[in-house]
Amino acid sequence: MLEPLVNDAVDFVRQGAIIATALVLQQATVAQEPRVEKFRKDLDDIVNKKHEDPLVRLGVLIAIGILDAGGRNANTTLLSQFGYPKMMACAGMTVFTQLWYWFPLVHFFSLTLSPSALIGVNKDLRIPKSFQFQSNAKPSMFDYPPHIKPDDKKKQVKTETVQLSITQKAKARALKKQAEKEGAEEAPKEEKMDVEENKEKEEQKKKDEPPFKICDNHSRVLPKQQEYIVFLDDNRYTPVLKVKRIFFA
Repeated sequence: MLEPLVNDAVDFVRQGAIIATALVLQQATVAQEPRVEKFRKDLDDIVNKKHEDPLVRLGVLIAIGILDAGGRNANTTLLSQFGYPKMMACAGMTVFTQLWYWFPLVHFFSLTLSPSALIGVNKDLRIPKSFQFQSNAKPSMFDYPPHIKPDDKKKQVKTETVQLSITQKAKARALKKQAEKEGAEEAPKEEKMDVEENKEKEEQKKKDEPPFKICDNHSRVLPKQQEYIVFLDDNRYTPVLKVKRIFFA
């Protein structure tokens, strides 16, 4: 529903669709949702456009902030750890939705953020370093998404030179044909080799990736990752309570 609205003709609609999409894709990785990569690239393209509408640009900046909230260590939630509504978070989200009226209301969005982490504490509320747990999922499923790298290659602008005589045109054509004959055999081979090497490296990484990950106390754990968390039997500390969205040790 949101994808066609991102390219709508009305700027207010585009702004709202971009912000809503960021809320849906918050803390989602490419392994979980392939559309995350395309959405991030689209945001980067809109920001770099010189003549983009200010409303859409503001929506993109807010969306980037939502995707990278808390250094990608915070998640938007209106419920407490036991499933009860958080009044501060609900009030913050309500005020945030009125940003069209006064743009400083955007800052109320921070009230809706909660840290995405699993922290085991003992009876003295200290964090024991010896406590570990296991995530029965591939690390790439819940790892930090890579940042978009800017293109280092500068676009070369072709300039046409004025030819004053037919002989100069003929010389240019001859040089071009000679260059094509010399480089036609070498250039494609080098490009194919680079593409094949990159594919082999990616395939090798996927094969070598372990099916689980041992996490230290404390570690980043996303809400969708909680169902894959398993506590180790050889730990000195064992969980006292096992409740959805919260773990105590």
